[in-house]
Amino acid sequence: ICCRPSPRRSSRPTAAEVFSPVGEISYQLLEPADSGLLCLGIERVYADSYPIPEFYDASWLANAIARGLLHSVVARNAAGEVVGCMSTVLEVAGDHTADGSALMICPEYRGRGIVAQLGHHSVAVYQRLGIHGLHLYALALHDLVQNQSGRAGARVP
Repeated sequence: ICCRPSPRRSSRPTAAEVFSPVGEISYQLLEPADSGLLCLGIERVYADSYPIPEFYDASWLANAIARGLLHSVVARNAAGEVVGCMSTVLEVAGDHTADGSALMICPEYRGRGIVAQLGHHSVAVYQRLGIHGLHLYALALHDLVQNQSGRAGARVP
């Protein structure tokens, strides 16, 4: 995914800049104080089996967000729970390219166009940060992802 180059701005986008309610789902940039909500979303989808333990650690996530290394656009239901996220990780704050990672949608919310909305709002974040492109890796680190890929026709060894 490539974004049009835009002038680099010195500040991180704010939640208000990427907020856009669609039906019962709202979208916003995750703030450090809300990182525990992302942990709960990960637990809801993966229980304790997600292979990256840092995503269960609210203080680690809050620190990464505050340092400008993690930018997560989250989908929240009317109760405020995180039901989806699309996260972007920078090796060094201010990088021009980023690693795309941590796309997650709770099973009961799949099929509602949440991924498209998360992508739309993530592009706004990339443009604000001056990111010119993403490194995307086709990895299936978790059995749930592998099983879904297999049902979609991919061969899973």
